[in-house]
Amino acid sequence: METLENYLFPSSEIFYDQSQDWIFQQDGPSSHTAHSVRNWFQEKQIPVLPWCPRPPDLNPIENLWSDIDHKMVNTKTASVEHLKCVLFDEWLKVPSDVVKIMIESMPKRVAECIKAKGGHFKC
Repeated sequence: METLENYLFPSSEIFYDQSQDWIFQQDGPSSHTAHSVRNWFQEKQIPVLPWCPRPPDLNPIENLWSDIDHKMVNTKTASVEHLKCVLFDEWLKVPSDVVKIMIESMPKRVAECIKAKGGHFKC
């Protein structure tokens, strides 16, 4: 929850002014759905988008992780800590306008998913 506390709010302030409503989207691993995590979102009054157990891949961040993974292929790291630092540095290099475009792609992604009846679709 340290990551949520330290990065979610500052990031949200970049993309939304304080008067805008927004909903947090995450997938379903137990680390995301633990009681303590759900309580944290409730305490902070952050709505979380309900997520089904085997959803179609709507998450736009997957494209970003793919780009970061591609950049990391030839990167040598000496330890897990070094790997974390390198990943974090790559994450910080992502321009905020790229993240905003990904966020704004969600309505189209959802519409395409509905059109494909939950099957494969391209966005």
